[in-house]
Amino acid sequence: MLIVFRCLSVLPLRLLHTLGSALGWVAYFGSSTYRARFQQNVAQAGLLDPALKLDRSETWAVLAQADYDRLQQANWWQSCRGSGCARMCRNNRSFSGKAQNWLTRRWHAARA
Repeated sequence: MLIVFRCLSVLPLRLLHTLGSALGWVAYFGSSTYRARFQQNVAQAGLLDPALKLDRSETWAVLAQADYDRLQQANWWQSCRGSGCARMCRNNRSFSGKAQNWLTRRWHAARA
């Protein structure tokens, strides 16, 4: 198994995501038992609830875009310019005051 993972590690991440997605669809359509169990779990979790409009693909597209936007917002270490943790925390609007103060104190303590 280690050899398989070492071989896969040299491939680009985009290709690995595509390969994983394709294998997921093969497993879903290839096994009726897996497909039935998956559909039961989705129904039990309420992921197709018509009252919440979760049975519509438009709702899932909006949710996916919201998740993507939140992940981009959380990627603060690549979006902030400048050096030092304290400066990055001050520039980041998503940090709460407690996290900002804690990180600022830790950064100044490390420099002393």
